[in-house]
Amino acid sequence: MIKCKPNLITAALLSGGLSLSAIPAMAQDATAEENAELEVIQVTGIRASLQKAQAIKMTNASIVEALSAEDIGKLPGISIAESLSRLPGLATQRLNGRASVIAIRGLSEDFSTATFNGRELVSINDNRGVEFDLFPQEIISEVIVYKSSDAALINQGIAGTIDLRSVKPLDYGEKSFVGNARYEQALLGQLNPDVDEAGFRGGFSYIDQFADDTLGVALTVNTMSSPVAEERWDAWNYSAGTVNGQDDVLRLEGMKPFVRSAELQRDSVLGVIQYAPTDNLEITLDTLYVDFEDDQRLRGVELPLFNGAGWTAEGIENVTVEDGFATGGNLVNAGALIRNDATVREAELIAIGNHVEYALTDNWVLDFDFSYSNVERTDFAFESYAGFSTADNPGRGNTNGPRGDIAFQLLPGNEGIQITPELDFSDFNIIQAANPFDWGWDGRFLLPGAGGSQPAQWNQDGFINELEIEDELAALRLEATHTIGEGMISEVNFGVAYNQREKSRFDQGNYLTVNDPLFLSGETDFVAPQDIPEEVRLAPVSLDFLGIGEVIAYDSFALLNNGFYTQTNANFVDTGRPRGSWTVSEDVLMLFAKATIDTDFVGIPVTGNIGFQYQDVSQESTGFVPGFRGEDNQFPWLPNAGGTDYAEFLPSLNLNFEVADGHMVRFGASRTLTRSRMDRMNASFSTNFDVQNITSTDINSSPWSGGGGNPALEPITADGLDLAYEWYFADAGYFAIAGFYRDLNNWQAQSQTLTDFSSVDLTELAEATGVAVGDIQTQGFVNVWQNTEGGEISGIEISGTVPFEIIDESLAGFGLQFSATLLDGEIQLPGNDEPEDIPGQSEKLFTGSFFYEKSGFQARLSYRYRDDFLAEVSGISLTRVTRTGKAEGILDAQIGYDFADSSIEALQGLTVQLQMQNITDEPFVTFNNGDERQIKDFQRYGRTLLAGLIYKF
Repeated sequence: MIKCKPNLITAALLSGGLSLSAIPAMAQDATAEENAELEVIQVTGIRASLQKAQAIKMTNASIVEALSAEDIGKLPGISIAESLSRLPGLATQRLNGRASVIAIRGLSEDFSTATFNGRELVSINDNRGVEFDLFPQEIISEVIVYKSSDAALINQGIAGTIDLRSVKPLDYGEKSFVGNARYEQALLGQLNPDVDEAGFRGGFSYIDQFADDTLGVALTVNTMSSPVAEERWDAWNYSAGTVNGQDDVLRLEGMKPFVRSAELQRDSVLGVIQYAPTDNLEITLDTLYVDFEDDQRLRGVELPLFNGAGWTAEGIENVTVEDGFATGGNLVNAGALIRNDATVREAELIAIGNHVEYALTDNWVLDFDFSYSNVERTDFAFESYAGFSTADNPGRGNTNGPRGDIAFQLLPGNEGIQITPELDFSDFNIIQAANPFDWGWDGRFLLPGAGGSQPAQWNQDGFINELEIEDELAALRLEATHTIGEGMISEVNFGVAYNQREKSRFDQGNYLTVNDPLFLSGETDFVAPQDIPEEVRLAPVSLDFLGIGEVIAYDSFALLNNGFYTQTNANFVDTGRPRGSWTVSEDVLMLFAKATIDTDFVGIPVTGNIGFQYQDVSQESTGFVPGFRGEDNQFPWLPNAGGTDYAEFLPSLNLNFEVADGHMVRFGASRTLTRSRMDRMNASFSTNFDVQNITSTDINSSPWSGGGGNPALEPITADGLDLAYEWYFADAGYFAIAGFYRDLNNWQAQSQTLTDFSSVDLTELAEATGVAVGDIQTQGFVNVWQNTEGGEISGIEISGTVPFEIIDESLAGFGLQFSATLLDGEIQLPGNDEPEDIPGQSEKLFTGSFFYEKSGFQARLSYRYRDDFLAEVSGISLTRVTRTGKAEGILDAQIGYDFADSSIEALQGLTVQLQMQNITDEPFVTFNNGDERQIKDFQRYGRTLLAGLIYKF
């Protein structure tokens, strides 16, 4: 729906990639006759995508950014997330080597909404944030990022809304068949012997129209196998201590160096049917199916350093200290744990949408939209441990088994480390499957044949984390639009929308213990390490990048499937695990109304809108609370539930002043909200129930303690202002500067809160203790999420596209896209002297793309930079944790040739491309406590090469 008066350049741009020829730019109030005589030439490729995106930006009533495909299946980038990260104010975070989640204007994915054809998307994420690598770029025709609010945009967040749009076959207007194939290679090579470094992408898109252009169909089918290689080291943590007589020396407690290989397999099908039997009726049905599997292998070692030297080695000698930081040393007679881990993440998504538009009269249009989407995801993360051990010298316990010196030296900047071990990590003759250290779990009461004299810590020889997540969303929208005609208000639209969503997460853990025949038969009370069978052994992996050399590799899945381990359910011995299992459901009823403004003010054309949304929300959650441990060392899972209702009124205003031909001033004011993360609004707790205080009437001696979610948590809201100036000086050229401010209210933070557990079923607890249910204390102080005071975030964005032919005709074909974003924001929580960082915020964002396109030849060099930011990454047992992500700059390049203008007729539908990702081999690095020396995770992915072709019939 056009939001501002179309002039000549607008009409040309909206025609779908058309270039003006000998027409005065931005001529105002063109007549129908002038438009009919508009001379255009068809353009394709990079120039066409820029024109379409610019048309969307300049004609929208809101402040938006846009991406448009060069042609079917040809977004200007190698993935949706990569392409989005080049837009002004947007930044991506790499997860496991792939650009995935998007921050808008310094606010992480938790504060924005992603939609597909205007409908909210379910997420394979643990919360609401969408991971964009789930969606193939081949299904996307255009992307619109809404930065300012619109009352009729029913799915929107504080940061903005990202709307992915597929093609509409009748609007496309011609028959088309496009096939594509692409080879992909991770240039770090095959780091693990059972995962290839090469992959393939391929598929086709078909669009056609039938029955006198009243019926259109579109079908896109794609398959992908994408490799990732990673050299990585992860720090346990850092602590201060005395070294060489010097106090408060910062020390690395321990580390985990690994090599990881992954293969992302994704199959997708998109089908669209568009039917317009009459001029006043249009029906569009679209269905998307995605099957997603991320298969990872991770192998390496764990080395206790300063934190574990006392219990895994005789000590550390020759410690070097630089500027208060211990940078190296030599572990004397130390042990190490060897890891062979495997993680498989599978997800299946289906999204169905049906949109009906019916023109009741010339002035009334009715819209009906129904959608349903569902995603099911499973994670299987398997850890398998081994250590230096032989039959004569079993390697269980901190000081047992073969031992040797291990020297280590941190490299300048702490972005690398060199390790020199005395023992050979690749020798199966001195390595057996078992946990070589005195840490693990208390399994004396759970393993067959285990007695009370058995060392409790010697039973964890591996671990399995399993997650099951399901996200289901059904939505209905009814809308009416009334065209008024002349006057300040050109049209009014209003409607009602209803969303029903339920997301569940089940967390299962299993401890693994090697099967020792002598122990299981009762002949010994010691679980002995076991030889790794020859049939599962693989070629070693190389940790030469850290100096360790080769490390044993084996097929841990084969061990598991062959019954090598005894599995013990961790859920009933670890009081923290119930917190990871929950169900959250919410019903959202929304009323909205908007009046479209189209008028003049002192001779200046003014467009925009004013409106509101009223949201009435009912939310509830079911979860679990651990009871107390019984004589079998287990605790029951006690059900818990909670919820709340709330309502919000959200007004919005957008005004656009065309102060001169091609010059636009935009103003926006709104109130928006972001509903809470689901892991915060769940009803599960990790508690320690002290049975000794079961009947205590002193609330300070309550049996309840721990932490969890809050089903009554309300959304975060923001009052926002936007101001922008945009100058459109060419059909693919513009300059814009925008400023924004958001006052963040109702923030969320954890605090000790008096919580009532009377909703927990205490029947089993009462029976086990002999205490009447009515006598059990049901209140206690636990650490839960609460709404609190907020903060603010503001910023300025400068962006533009410059075709160089406006400088000189000899530069025709060259061009530059650029943006710079400066952000400032903080959260001030009650009782805290220091403000907190906002998740996802980088103070500086820069993007630039230098491109050339002429005579079929295409080239693009793209760079994006983001400053330090608060990142969310995967922690222990598949939990989500936040750390500071280090500043990074990513350089990508693409070259290609389109044979459309060639003299070879058979090749005139062919385009060939060659792309290189991460040319400068930029790592992803996180660190602790604002100190860049305290590297927590260092991940190096190397470069990725892609070579492909697209053929359009």
